[in-house]
Amino acid sequence: MRAVVRGDLMDASVSRPITFQASEHRDVSLRMEAGHERSGIVVDGAGQPLADVAITAELPEDAPSGWTTADDEGPSGLRTGADGRFTLRGLVPSRRYILWASLRGYTFRPGRSQGGEPGTEQGGLEVVASEAPLQLVLERDGRLRGRVVGPGGQAVSAFEVTGLQGLERPAESPDGTFDLPFSASGPATLTVTAKGFMPLMRAVTLVEGVDLDLGVLTLDPGWTLRLDVRDAETGEALSGLEYFRAGITRPGDSDLARALARPRDVSVRDGVYTLSQLPPPPFTLSLQSRSTRPFEQQVTARVDTLTVALDRGATVRLTVQDRSGKPQPAHISLMEAGSALMTRYVGPAPSGTLILRGVEPGEYMLRASRPPDAEEETRFTPRKIQIPARGEVTFTVEPGPPEVLK
Repeated sequence: MRAVVRGDLMDASVSRPITFQASEHRDVSLRMEAGHERSGIVVDGAGQPLADVAITAELPEDAPSGWTTADDEGPSGLRTGADGRFTLRGLVPSRRYILWASLRGYTFRPGRSQGGEPGTEQGGLEVVASEAPLQLVLERDGRLRGRVVGPGGQAVSAFEVTGLQGLERPAESPDGTFDLPFSASGPATLTVTAKGFMPLMRAVTLVEGVDLDLGVLTLDPGWTLRLDVRDAETGEALSGLEYFRAGITRPGDSDLARALARPRDVSVRDGVYTLSQLPPPPFTLSLQSRSTRPFEQQVTARVDTLTVALDRGATVRLTVQDRSGKPQPAHISLMEAGSALMTRYVGPAPSGTLILRGVEPGEYMLRASRPPDAEEETRFTPRKIQIPARGEVTFTVEPGPPEVLK
């Protein structure tokens, strides 16, 4: 037989085995031990009591404990009174418990609390049955406020604030205002982004529990640059470039920022290449495509059109053939030769021939293999090749010597 008494934070239970005889009636009593109690108080960073704080707990060993949380069915959890005080009941001396305290607008600080040890894995505060009082500390969250507008002062109603844990969230506000909580301290770089505008970055110094008003943040739509793309060797206009992408770095960007910068696709419409939402100059513009060598140019002033001469390099013809000289469908990879082979290109050659442009001059390892759906397996002999800066070159991969069956 088992009896359970529901509590605010923990369910107390008692049980005992009973043996019945046929048609027997028995009176059974169950004695429930009160268990240990431990009292405490919840305060803010200034030591002032906090009322209506939710106290939740669990066993770190994940053993059944009867403790309930605010998300469980039944009791809604233990809450502090007007004086910030609470009492834990039914503690078992041989067990450790993990406590949490939560209140909207505040962050629990186990490291500043007293009467327990900060949890190393689960977080929270580890406590045991003891006569020593508990003091749980919650620090008030700071508030980050501001208003996002366009160049004419009109409100930007949809935007996103990023750069700080807990702030990576989209915001919608008819008047462009935002009011976001933060619990961190120290320097941070906040970024405000909105469709049709350049990202706005703002360096700030956050202080725990202290509100920060950023005032009016004016977003810049940036400017649009038309690219007149030419062949560096012939001067002819280039169109239909595959995987044409651009990167932008500022003079003050760190090495990490440069490494993490994501290239953007170059827009093309009616054969005209354009880049939109560009930052104010100066900046370095880098361009790359599948058929041209990497290109960089300093942009020092706003212009409508920028002429760029892209080097297409040598015309490289790669052919895979059988022993009779007949082209064979294959999968071709071109790897930079050196201590660590870096793949420069990999892709199929359904007709047995692949023509590449824009390959950096140098020594490469050329490899080929039959397509996965090929009926016969053929081993092709890898070979080192030297690709020049200009001209036309052809390299052929052939099968290796036939294997001798023993």
